[in-house]
Amino acid sequence: MTDSIDYGAYQIPWTGTKVMAGDAIPGAGSWEIVEHAGCDGNGTLCALARGARTPLCPRCGAAVQWQLTHLAPTVAADHKGIGHLP
Repeated sequence: MTDSIDYGAYQIPWTGTKVMAGDAIPGAGSWEIVEHAGCDGNGTLCALARGARTPLCPRCGAAVQWQLTHLAPTVAADHKGIGHLP
């Protein structure tokens, strides 16, 4: 038994994970442009799938940093007869 959780055990990114424009998305969910002061694109949300490449800022075309805000539930989490994830 271990005293801590291995956060990478299932290779699921944690909320708050950051990637740069052009990088592969480590997990499906809602991603937000962060630390892009002075541009209306700051705070833009985008639903991205795992493996997709993060886009440039849709307003100014700059390479920006994206942060995971919400994980998307997976198909594996939906079991017949048990219900759906919230």
